Amino acid sequence: MRWFFGGLLSTTELSVAVLVGVWGACFCLDVSSTGHVNVYRLLTAPGLAEHENPPKPERQAAQVSASQQQYSVETSQKPKSELAQQFAHNPQLLGRLASDYLPEISGAVQLDQPDQAWWVLNDGGHPAALLRVLPNGQVSHRLSIAGYRNTDWEDLAQFSWDGKPYFLIADTGDNDAKRKAVGLIVVTVPQLPERAQLSAASQGSSTSYNPDEQAAVTPLRTQALRRIRLRYPDGPRDVESVAVDPITQTVLLLSKREMPARLYSLPLDRLMKVPESAAAQSVQTLDFETEVTAISDHFKTPFFSALLGFLVTRPTAMDIVADDIKGISRIVVLTYSYVFVFDKRRRDDYASAFSRDPKVIKLRKLPQAEAVALSADGRFATVFSEGLQTPILRWRLPVMQ
Repeated sequence: MRWFFGGLLSTTELSVAVLVGVWGACFCLDVSSTGHVNVYRLLTAPGLAEHENPPKPERQAAQVSASQQQYSVETSQKPKSELAQQFAHNPQLLGRLASDYLPEISGAVQLDQPDQAWWVLNDGGHPAALLRVLPNGQVSHRLSIAGYRNTDWEDLAQFSWDGKPYFLIADTGDNDAKRKAVGLIVVTVPQLPERAQLSAASQGSSTSYNPDEQAAVTPLRTQALRRIRLRYPDGPRDVESVAVDPITQTVLLLSKREMPARLYSLPLDRLMKVPESAAAQSVQTLDFETEVTAISDHFKTPFFSALLGFLVTRPTAMDIVADDIKGISRIVVLTYSYVFVFDKRRRDDYASAFSRDPKVIKLRKLPQAEAVALSADGRFATVFSEGLQTPILRWRLPVMQ
């Protein structure tokens, strides 16, 4: 059980969750955004609990069936706020993860290239490698990172520096908040033949598992450009959400196990300009930016926030893209049951950007949502879950504004 819930709960939290689960199942409590949540269903089914009463017609219209599973997108349910921006679109089922190389996806990015493919990484304990996933769930390339081990990799970001594209691997997982320092690893994005990119665009959706698929994976190998060690100004903590803001040239890290989540930052030049020899020997202290109350405040019921918020609103991934002409950075934060979408204007600081009511996507019946990737234009968000044969779902988002 500890192994299964390791990514969700620390040892102490697991004990509390078990007690709450038994208690809630006995009493079958109902507390939702209108004051009712079915505790038993929250703890025994993936995603947010279904309502006890039949869904209203307008809610039925926001549901879609995909391979016998339903997913829905809803607007912010903050009952007392009239500022919540509303939108609803059905997700597109692109395919299902169909490779033994993808047992525990924990981070993903979609590069600005003429194909529709993603680079992903697996959670801690798996090989130190990045994998290129096609829309049908197959793996086309495996990029091994020489000289490193996957201590607890949790997210994958991308950025450009001096006109060159790079991956940023977040070795920041720390379930029990015991690591004295965590790390960021910079890797050059490999240049693939054009035919490889075109082949990805031609891949259709597939839900079948091919046990012989691994033979078609192209192996690649690279050296990391640099690794920097980091600590938080207020002590160790678990972080699974890391991204780079292209407009401010800032690395952002969002904590997982606090309510509200805490946002930290590192200027990109502190990552890229520090000599490699100095970076390997020193530990840099991150800057604290703000508490992201807009996520935890999505639920106004004190009972729900106190007992179950940690299962629903904990950030598990983050991604950022920017529209330089509009001067807007689109920030998406993934939790186990929701995707929160924030648009940050150039003149805003992060405290202001994260204090506004976000656009909200409700996820249903995803086993364990752990990775989110935005398209280069910010119009699409793709969500991945852990485990073989889990769906690859893509939502269309409103324009940045």
